[in-house]
Amino acid sequence: KSCFLYLGILPEDYYISGGRLIRLWIAEGFVKEQKGKTLEEVAEEYLTDLIHRSLVVSDREAGTCRVHDLVREIILSKSEELSFCQVLSEANPIFDPQTRRLSIHTSMDNVLEITGNSHNRSVFLFRVNQLPESSVGRLVSNFKLLKVLDLEDAPLDFLPEEVGNLFHLRYLSVKNSKIKIIPKSIGKLHNLQTLDMRQCAVSELPVEINRLHKLRHLMTRYPNDETDYGFHCERGVKIQKGIGHLQELQTLCDVEARSALSKNWKI
Repeated sequence: KSCFLYLGILPEDYYISGGRLIRLWIAEGFVKEQKGKTLEEVAEEYLTDLIHRSLVVSDREAGTCRVHDLVREIILSKSEELSFCQVLSEANPIFDPQTRRLSIHTSMDNVLEITGNSHNRSVFLFRVNQLPESSVGRLVSNFKLLKVLDLEDAPLDFLPEEVGNLFHLRYLSVKNSKIKIIPKSIGKLHNLQTLDMRQCAVSELPVEINRLHKLRHLMTRYPNDETDYGFHCERGVKIQKGIGHLQELQTLCDVEARSALSKNWKI
């Protein structure tokens, strides 16, 4: 039920990758362990079941899925009734401080004025066109108990040191943003399971990443403006010695092989 209601965070007609959805479900604690299976395998079974029951529309070729508009309306109605999640949009601009998950599809001004909210556990940004530099810092200060902070596609070029204060954070995505530096305070996020930095301008990871012993998915991809024989290339992100101590790690992409294969390094 929670996995199904979770699809209400998505904008209308929005396709989400199956992998992203699965990682979010796991971060939220919706997926229960089963003997002989990884959490990801169990979550994939959940998603397959929703697809087979025609509650979710799947584009298998693209590896994405969405919900029908009518189904989405039912989800949103039930979610607000249960304070499961709220979509903040131009049509619904009033923030409910009791909601546990907040999906922002419009200006963040109303949210940034809220302080002391102890209920919200997850924040998502979708189609937010403007994001002042101070906004994320204030967001972090207002919602200190976050498990999920999904800033994918956000017009963001700075990640504040204060993000390290989100001790409960399990999922952090800055995918397809303009962020160039991951703050060293990232090493304080001891519960982090997923760090998605694909299509960012981050070229090197701080050594503090090696402290994140619960990390399951470390995803990087550094776009390179240079061309090689007329083709655009992507470069691996530099990692630091000791990444091999992250024994829960299942996904590691894309890193610079030369840095990873240095002599006497444990990968």
